[in-house]
Amino acid sequence: MVGNFIKSFAGTIDKINLRVGEIAKYILPMVGLVLLFEVFARYIFGKPTVWAHEASQHLFGFAIMFGGAYAYIYGSHVNVDILVRRFSPRVQSGIFCFVFLLIALYFGTMLVKSIPMVISSWERMEVTMSVWAPPYYPLKTAIPIGASLMLLQVFGRFLREIYFAITGKEVTR
Repeated sequence: MVGNFIKSFAGTIDKINLRVGEIAKYILPMVGLVLLFEVFARYIFGKPTVWAHEASQHLFGFAIMFGGAYAYIYGSHVNVDILVRRFSPRVQSGIFCFVFLLIALYFGTMLVKSIPMVISSWERMEVTMSVWAPPYYPLKTAIPIGASLMLLQVFGRFLREIYFAITGKEVTR
């Protein structure tokens, strides 16, 4: 019963983050194209752009914020598990449950602190302080959205891990 709820809840979070990640993965080639364009404009035509560097930074920011939870699903983040892997799988799950608190504290703080910043940015219709001056508020909005997606993904894993730590039974995707 509890296992089915966790499977359904965590599975829904996985589906959301997989979809967001599938879209976000197309941003990185766009960064490459923008930078390639800048290289050609600067070194071949002798006419550098005023927008390419900043556009690539903004696109990369979106890719990071929307791709973090997607990468987490696949275990692509750095893990320091040299000591943890010496323990049994159930103990490892218990250790992750403790680590979850640290991860949740980090992304929870990011979420709470970014919301006033985003509201202020939208109220002022904030732009960057460059010649090109693109809007800043869309990128700033990505911060609490990305933090929320990551918090949800880590919480889904937490539920799976705590269930495994207690019962010894895995909740599969």
